[in-house]
Amino acid sequence: MTYRVKNIGIAVVLAAFAGLLTIFYVANYKRHVQNGENKVSVLVAARDIPAGTTGAEVVGQHYLKTESVPRRTIVPGAISNSSQLNNEVVTDQIYRGEQITALRFGTSQELGIRAQLRGNERAMQLSGDENELLVGTLKQGDHVDVLATWTHPECSSCVHVSKVVVRNLLVLKAADPKSIGAASGARCR
Repeated sequence: MTYRVKNIGIAVVLAAFAGLLTIFYVANYKRHVQNGENKVSVLVAARDIPAGTTGAEVVGQHYLKTESVPRRTIVPGAISNSSQLNNEVVTDQIYRGEQITALRFGTSQELGIRAQLRGNERAMQLSGDENELLVGTLKQGDHVDVLATWTHPECSSCVHVSKVVVRNLLVLKAADPKSIGAASGARCR
């Protein structure tokens, strides 16, 4: 064995030993840092929570779970106690795995008409003149039918046809009698 081959062999062994020491040091340091890190319990969404869900529903239907996370990963405004959600409503959809924060909750007044909608219900706004919107007669909470009327074009005597398009719509907000051309909201199922 020559002097040159012996030196290369020693260099390879020392390099491998240095690599192993570095890996051992980094793994040990990482373990040491994680053990010294403070963990905090926060509420996390167990499944998607739609906007408009009340705090009582969120807690009662087990939309939440508690997780321990490192203090450095806590989202500002994170909630750690479900009692903080009483009398609150989800204002924006919360996704599964997301930390529950006070910013995603508010009062039902902040939601407006959306607070009255559930599941697949939708709200629509109708525009028209005072007579079409029954301004002064129609009130919030009333139920109405939507009618459509048109002229039958194939007939020479211009027959007018009317049809009930939607029945029993709940009026969420009636037009203001003081405004002309106001809009009215109704809930569709």
